[in-house]
Amino acid sequence: MDGWLAKHRGEDTTREGYEPKVRLHIKPHIGKVKVVEVTDERLDELYRLLETTPIEANGNKPLGPKSVRHVHNIISAALDSVTGPRKLLAANPAHTAPHGTADQGGTAGLPDPQRSRDPALPQRDMEAVRQPGVRRRADPPLSSGRSAVDGVRGHLMPP
Repeated sequence: MDGWLAKHRGEDTTREGYEPKVRLHIKPHIGKVKVVEVTDERLDELYRLLETTPIEANGNKPLGPKSVRHVHNIISAALDSVTGPRKLLAANPAHTAPHGTADQGGTAGLPDPQRSRDPALPQRDMEAVRQPGVRRRADPPLSSGRSAVDGVRGHLMPP
């Protein structure tokens, strides 16, 4: 993790934001685990731990869903750097690990297509999916200005 962080290309402020999450939330739990032993199950356990265990650096409160997702994104990016042909991993385990409470209906993540088809999904979430012209952070930019999510089926629509 230290090597990846030191080589990370990007704004200094980005690296400065990653450093405390790596030091406080990632390295204490999986820092000594060999990369090839990191599994989606292990990552899921880490995310559950961060969501439920009080953390002194966080005012003795567990991390919120947005922070857990940020930890996940950092881990995923680090594992991407060692994933691929002739690298340590054939597949990135973070790509199949749940990302914290957002994946169980929490408020941190964007509505995913599976939940969008669920009739039990709260109406306000469905309205956010159906609003034409409203771009969500995960939507690709569209020249037509319409939403990239089909609000009826919850699928991404072609540009």
